[in-house]
Amino acid sequence: MKSFWKRILKKNVKDSSKHRKAITCNERFNAKVYTFFQLSNKDNFWGTVKKNLNVAKYCYSAIRLLGYSVSRQFPYRCKYCDKLSDSYVTHAIWFCEKTANIRQDLICEIYFALGTRPFQQFIGSPLLAQCRQLALIATRIENGIFVNPKLLSLLFKLRL
Repeated sequence: MKSFWKRILKKNVKDSSKHRKAITCNERFNAKVYTFFQLSNKDNFWGTVKKNLNVAKYCYSAIRLLGYSVSRQFPYRCKYCDKLSDSYVTHAIWFCEKTANIRQDLICEIYFALGTRPFQQFIGSPLLAQCRQLALIATRIENGIFVNPKLLSLLFKLRL
């Protein structure tokens, strides 16, 4: 009986430490996202959007993608292809039949934006991490100009 309780306690301790690691990892990512979108820098995301209002609708899609990928996931049934999925955003980008024609262009643009080795790392990462990284790549700014405007427009075409 004593060994049985020891096994239960060890299992619970291991599970809680894994849970703590997952929470810490998620908090680190959210902190990165928060610092990325802070208004402290002149050439930041929001300042660029305010200067160039015709890109605002594209940025809105990227921010929604980021919000969906960071928020809690729930079962979702697609209204276009009637498939059940764990996550709205991963289904819309990678699995929905409606977005199949956009997906090929999206993959090519991600490849051109990242390069060979980072693209391999991108493909090897989990789906939600891919969605988060995709939003961050699409909204990257250098010298007050969006680096990947085509990627931004493809995210807009997905209608997330």
